[in-house]
Amino acid sequence: MVHGEMSTMRIQVTEEDIHSSDFTTFKNPVTRALQREMGGQWLVFGGQAAAEVGSAEHLILLPAEVYEQWIGYEATGTMQPFDFELPIPARNRETVFKSTP
Repeated sequence: MVHGEMSTMRIQVTEEDIHSSDFTTFKNPVTRALQREMGGQWLVFGGQAAAEVGSAEHLILLPAEVYEQWIGYEATGTMQPFDFELPIPARNRETVFKSTP
């Protein structure tokens, strides 16, 4: 979906992402979902931002709902599957949306 200068992509954090993860930057549920949905290697920092490894251009602020899920995950070690719209600047659409034709 494209809105003026901003594109969005729906990211789904699945049960498999949750059960195959841990608390590390490289293997948490949100990182696993981003890597699957967007391609490439991504890191998530505190549930607030994501960055594509090796690309200074691809630092993305995550929606508040992701941070809320993250805080619950850190506190309890559990998380329910959820999805969110990830806003991405339109100028990065071709390089970030690797899994979209």
